[in-house]
Amino acid sequence: MMKEIKDPLYAQVKNDIQNKILNGEIRVGDKLMSENEMIEYYHVGRVTIRSALSTLVSDGYIKKEHGRGSFCIAVPKKTKRLNIDVLVNLDDTYLLPFIVNGITSVLDRKDCNLLLHNAKNSPEETDRFLREASERGTNGIIFQHPLIEGNQPFSSPILKRLQNVGIPSVCICGRSLDSSVNLSINDRYGSYIAAMHLLENGHRNILGLFPVENYGVNERLEGVLNAIQMTHKAQFHLLKVEGIQNSEKQFLNALEKHDCTAVICYNDFYAVQIMHVLQTRGIRVPEEISIIGYDDSSLAGSALPPLTTVAHPKEQMGIDAANTLLNLQQSFESNAQNDTAYRPTLIVRETVRAI
Repeated sequence: MMKEIKDPLYAQVKNDIQNKILNGEIRVGDKLMSENEMIEYYHVGRVTIRSALSTLVSDGYIKKEHGRGSFCIAVPKKTKRLNIDVLVNLDDTYLLPFIVNGITSVLDRKDCNLLLHNAKNSPEETDRFLREASERGTNGIIFQHPLIEGNQPFSSPILKRLQNVGIPSVCICGRSLDSSVNLSINDRYGSYIAAMHLLENGHRNILGLFPVENYGVNERLEGVLNAIQMTHKAQFHLLKVEGIQNSEKQFLNALEKHDCTAVICYNDFYAVQIMHVLQTRGIRVPEEISIIGYDDSSLAGSALPPLTTVAHPKEQMGIDAANTLLNLQQSFESNAQNDTAYRPTLIVRETVRAI
């Protein structure tokens, strides 16, 4: 039979005194026994008593007054679990799982209650959940920038009211006029380096495949156009589509009409779909057409051939959002407004060839 392993003597003394405080036997303001009395009471040495008292001081249970002794000053309250509301588009299985995983990895470790809401990329739904959180009570809010025409900053008087009472908020994937902190991706730079990669590999007729409306469309287009304008004789042909499945013929006609050698896509989803369209028609990637995506999603690495794309710190954004919110919650400044735009990097794989 194994012997029972007991706590060190000083810890046993400390636990006994702590329990007496917690059960009310020693109350706030009461003077504890002197060191000599404790030595006799616990049958231990002075060093053990002093170690126990030092630990109680550090834990906030007692204070020591020179020449007077030790006094109970407080019964430390149990740490309150923070309620953090997270408003995102849960229908997005493309990028949001990475971001949410980053958020939950921090909040779980910090023992917070995470309340996850499906804001569905809608300003109205986001505003509704903000109002509910405000009325119910929350310790902080992380919310995804909803889809707004023209990608305008999101604004809500509810966020302002929350700030005024010291409840912080963090906007991810965009910018809000009223949040404490904004975390976004520098999409102009990301699409610029993607376009420059094609141009540096000799491509001068490039087709751009973008959705009619989505988050970051304008920013990503501007980055591509900036790169094109810097390169002599480069031509960019923009094709905006509602979806790939209904636009195959339109896409193939545009490739042939403009004699394009490369396609730059709004994201990896578009790029992988286009690769499939080309391959089913016997058009080889990258031997005949080069393709470049955006987001470095799980689709990019599993594509055949593996997709050259633009990466940004998706999960890190979630981690930073949660850590920032908790830091603000502890030392909040109502007038604090900080923006962080992550700089993407190019991931070169096998879908772009030099010509």
